[in-house]
Amino acid sequence: MSERSPSTRPLTDALRLHALPWAIALASHLPGLRGGFVLDDVRAITTHPGVNGTGALSLVFTRTFWGDPLGTPPASWRPLTSLSLALDARLFGLSPAAMHVTSLGWFLALLTLAHGFARAHLPAPAALLAACLFAAMPLHVENVASLVGRADVIALLLGLVALRSPPTLPGLGVTALATAGALLAKESAVSLVAVAGILSLTPAHGETPRDGWQRASVMTLVASLYVAARLVTSGTVARWFAPDDVLAGAAPWQRVVYAVEYLARAARLLVAPFDLCTGRKYAMLWRPDTARSADFAAGLALLALGLWSSRRALRASRPAWALCVGATGAMFTGLAWKVPEAMADRFFLAPTLFVALALAPPLLGWWQSGGARRLLVGLLVALHVATAAYLSTRWRDDATLYEHAVAACPASAHNHYRYAGLLESRGEVDESAWHAALAYESIRRFPHRWEHPAVEAEETVAPAERVRRMHALLRIDRPEFAWRNAVAGYAQRNGMPRAAARIMAGFAPPAGAGGAR
Repeated sequence: MSERSPSTRPLTDALRLHALPWAIALASHLPGLRGGFVLDDVRAITTHPGVNGTGALSLVFTRTFWGDPLGTPPASWRPLTSLSLALDARLFGLSPAAMHVTSLGWFLALLTLAHGFARAHLPAPAALLAACLFAAMPLHVENVASLVGRADVIALLLGLVALRSPPTLPGLGVTALATAGALLAKESAVSLVAVAGILSLTPAHGETPRDGWQRASVMTLVASLYVAARLVTSGTVARWFAPDDVLAGAAPWQRVVYAVEYLARAARLLVAPFDLCTGRKYAMLWRPDTARSADFAAGLALLALGLWSSRRALRASRPAWALCVGATGAMFTGLAWKVPEAMADRFFLAPTLFVALALAPPLLGWWQSGGARRLLVGLLVALHVATAAYLSTRWRDDATLYEHAVAACPASAHNHYRYAGLLESRGEVDESAWHAALAYESIRRFPHRWEHPAVEAEETVAPAERVRRMHALLRIDRPEFAWRNAVAGYAQRNGMPRAAARIMAGFAPPAGAGGAR
């Protein structure tokens, strides 16, 4: 057999280098390619005139990410992501399959850059393991299976370009352009400026601290100009920095406790990602009423571990990955920036990259020790890949996703509300009334902790028994008529007239009605 020609050798070597992370990513996300336009995909793609082709392409720059005039809340302006979706639509039409393939391609490109970024800071075997861990994490399903989740992927991809550009004059120009592009893909890319500062303390192979500070300075300048421009064009500082939802009006100690508990909850989703869902808004995350909670204790332990590992890493001239995790994750705690969704799976794309980089060296030591430890690492990756593959199928359509969401996150009013509307449109009135009642009670008690005891047995309890429990449990502090009027009014205001009528009639399901979905 003849040897490879010099022109094909670099491509072949690159394919071999990235084959394992790509294979893991494909196994995790290929099942999601059959999905349609789900949830926010409709607003950002099918009804956005600049994206769907009914208007000029320039509208992706003069409209919000959701297709509304600039200044319309929520003030998300992500023209680069909208442009990528618009190009897909013009090349392939409004084909969800084609757009899903493109989104998977964006994720594979991100994985390639992440692997290269890891190789600049870690030995090659550890870098490969970090790329495999990052590829296997089920937390990334929403970033790939949801087309609007592409925003996080493009933002992090361009952010890594900015962090990896050479510290020469042309390279710093690339850093500036890539930083601007990352911010135009999604606002959260601003946290990568802090990452650049952290990494400048321990430069990559072949670089000096001065190189890192030059890169961080360029990224800081671009981000400052971007933030200033957004503040001028889209509202006051108060609109941008006011705490949202659960922390609105909270005491300072509650804000601190919430942030620490948030860390514990995010870590739990990373380790055991079996209840991932869209929409944890309302009641899934509540305002703390005490600091004596298991989540707070676990969060403090993780915080202490992160500070200890960062101190140890810096003293050994290694990157402080735990600080990078904190820098990219802190903005989603709601302490400063408004985060309407409270805790969404798609938010964790950047933090989990640095988690993978932190975990790779010790896990590699486990792997190299052989025996049961190697088997354990392999089983962990395989379990996460299988979980991601299953969750990818849940993004097939709104109905499938809502059914999964209300089971995975039963305390989230957002999921019950949206599922109730879907059931109303399908004529499943009793089911719609049940989920509307759960949503109403959860929102009424928000932001204080309140869980739905009736939901635990929702899958097995017969309709009549479920209704009896709902009346007993949901109207805890209200007379029957007041509770019924309030829930019916809520359902009516939110476009569920038949569910409202059923509630006012006594919420009695017809004979032979099916069980809960």
